[in-house]
Amino acid sequence: MVTPTLHAAAVEAVIPSQAGLELAGFVARENPSLGKHDEIYARALALEAGEHLTLLLQADTLGFETQFVASLRSAIAQQLSVSLPRQTSLSVMVAATHTHSAPASMPLRNCGAVNEAWLRQASTILAETALAAARHLQPARLGIGCGRVSGVAFNRRTSAWTQGQDTLADADYSTPEPIDPALGVLRVETRDGSPLACVVNFTCHPVILGDDNREISADYPGVVAQQLQQRLGAVTLFTNGAAGDVNPMQRGSRADVEYLASAVVAEAERVWQTTEAVETTRLRAAAQTLNLPLLPAPPREELVAAIAQFRQEQEAARRSGRSAQMRVADAYRQWAEEALCASAEDFYSDIEIQVFRLGDAALVAVPGELFVELGLEIKRRLAKQGVSPTFIFGYTNGNIGYIPTRSAYPLGGYEVETAHRFYARLSCVAPEAGELIVERAVALATKL
Repeated sequence: MVTPTLHAAAVEAVIPSQAGLELAGFVARENPSLGKHDEIYARALALEAGEHLTLLLQADTLGFETQFVASLRSAIAQQLSVSLPRQTSLSVMVAATHTHSAPASMPLRNCGAVNEAWLRQASTILAETALAAARHLQPARLGIGCGRVSGVAFNRRTSAWTQGQDTLADADYSTPEPIDPALGVLRVETRDGSPLACVVNFTCHPVILGDDNREISADYPGVVAQQLQQRLGAVTLFTNGAAGDVNPMQRGSRADVEYLASAVVAEAERVWQTTEAVETTRLRAAAQTLNLPLLPAPPREELVAAIAQFRQEQEAARRSGRSAQMRVADAYRQWAEEALCASAEDFYSDIEIQVFRLGDAALVAVPGELFVELGLEIKRRLAKQGVSPTFIFGYTNGNIGYIPTRSAYPLGGYEVETAHRFYARLSCVAPEAGELIVERAVALATKL
């Protein structure tokens, strides 16, 4: 019996973008974009062992709809069935970095309109990048390493909300708070030791460039990928973690982007240099659909009253020239009108939980803004089962919005109470949703 060999390849391509495209991520931002500060990319890592081919795609975008991911996967599978008919098992993971300064890639209410022609072009480039990687596989070795980056991120809810502070600037950072400073690195190299690919996994919202920024940018993940590629000579994919409630400490300027990126780059390079790449054929993937319950809608009479109120607020903001407030009120009105017409069956959401197993490690993909505490719980429970390290990939294979912990609901706040209105969803997921995701992710990873 012939022992299968790990094969790998990595490819990147620019996703063309230009002034005039609307940027996604901030309702307060005035659109469209006025220019481009740096390129945004599509990147693909292909790994094959035996009859298993896995494709990890990374895009410098806010996120994608599940329908977009399904269509992209279908296009890739169709092409590969012709060019690589020997494959019997294909798994595709599509991760967005969640930069808030890229062209709109999914529909959000009044937070940047999607240019459908641009999105089709982005889909084509992602597919071509994946196919190019799958067609240029060569014998490879894999290493998995972990590091730590501290002092660059904070939990935006525990720092401000639970301490009763009015602004994040007033928050007390001296107390312990839930963040995930772990940095994960996949080192992929050829049989002769030449660098092929580096996958970096870190947990922090790419919102260093705020709503006043109108230049297209990949934010700090883009700088991380470009600098590591220059230093290592390997195509570098940045993947974000369970960053739903984790923000960068320093925000607002390009210097702040460089500050956070340089910390991640330095640690990632250290981990890369100290991680040994070895022969491995343990490559498996699995995915399951999970039906998540949503919070119920407010009573009908409350929704009717809310619609009238939001219309008044929208008109008042229009008359006074407060464009951001007008967009907020309009988004809230659209949400209330949709909720008013919804049935009980609409208050559920199907999501996919996907896991790649690479040796003893696991890559866990969740399609939304998972709170960091939930990501840490997945890591903790899998470590007890001997699955380590675990990398959490948020904003992957879709983006349903925020997935808070059960303890977050009594505190309320944006992520629980209003974010779903911009995500064009009827309500936030129910308090048990995060726990259901943890259970399913752990079960999938241990099964593999």
